[in-house]
Amino acid sequence: MKRLTIYFWICTGLLIPAVGLGSALGVVPSEESTKVITTLGYPAYLLPYISVAKLVALLVIFIPKFPRLKEWAYAGLVIDITGAMYSILATGHSVDFSLAGPPACVRVVLLLSQTDPVTGDPVIGGNRH
Repeated sequence: MKRLTIYFWICTGLLIPAVGLGSALGVVPSEESTKVITTLGYPAYLLPYISVAKLVALLVIFIPKFPRLKEWAYAGLVIDITGAMYSILATGHSVDFSLAGPPACVRVVLLLSQTDPVTGDPVIGGNRH
């Protein structure tokens, strides 16, 4: 395996704990997760919807075919994570690593995993094939 392919799969594999675990727990929301989303100003019924959407996006990312659908899955996750960072900052939470750090780290992992394992070109550049 090429070094770039290994790098791609490590970064992509990091999406499972970064996005997948929280999303799996959000499908059937707990009291804590409901408290977090309502503190950010969103209705509690939005949590299962977003969680299922993120799980579907992860599934699409790990399927080897459908490059256009994969790009949309990445875009959706980037929008979700960016929205999470903005919501934390806009609701007046202190800018400390415990709240704003995890979404920022996930955003970096998302950007690092958006490279084509064959050519090494970034997916976000638009010239995938």
